[in-house]
Amino acid sequence: YDRSRPLMLFVKLRNRMLYGVSVTHVGVQQVSGATTTPVAVLPGGRSLLVRPDDCASMTLVVDCSQSAEALQRLGSLVLKCQRAPDGVAHPSTQSEDQTVDDGEPFTYSVELPTVHLERPTIHVALDHPSELYVGQPFKLSVRVDNDIDEPSWLVLDVDASTFFLVSGTKRRRWHMVPMSSCTQTLTLIPIVPGF
Repeated sequence: YDRSRPLMLFVKLRNRMLYGVSVTHVGVQQVSGATTTPVAVLPGGRSLLVRPDDCASMTLVVDCSQSAEALQRLGSLVLKCQRAPDGVAHPSTQSEDQTVDDGEPFTYSVELPTVHLERPTIHVALDHPSELYVGQPFKLSVRVDNDIDEPSWLVLDVDASTFFLVSGTKRRRWHMVPMSSCTQTLTLIPIVPGF
């Protein structure tokens, strides 16, 4: 996974308890044992109510851009919960010796997957018409994105072709700063059909 982009995790919670659960905090506990980092899932300090035998979904965004590891353990998803104030157990399934204090907080933790992180790299994209005609010029755009965190020297070198005549700068060397992009445009003329 490209570490320059945030990692999105789609989480589905299913409440298999006999009472409603109020999720008051969602966070990611780092592997290093640091304090739980809050995740912006519950806006405005609100809680998420999950009724018995019901589901809730959420999306987590994890920033791995500062990670120095190639194989990143994301840590654990930590949910701080408590019994919902209006949660009522199902009388037909609750045993007499099963007691849960109202509002008693508890924590639920699940280990997140390990992700292979790749360093950002230099991306090249070509843009050209889908149909070409012999003898009719067309523009070929070459877009280069430098997604690495250091400057780079790049060389564009266009070789001779038996299928196209090439007009424009055939060799160029330029410097790209980090997180920048540039576009080079060439004019080509098809000289052989069916390529």
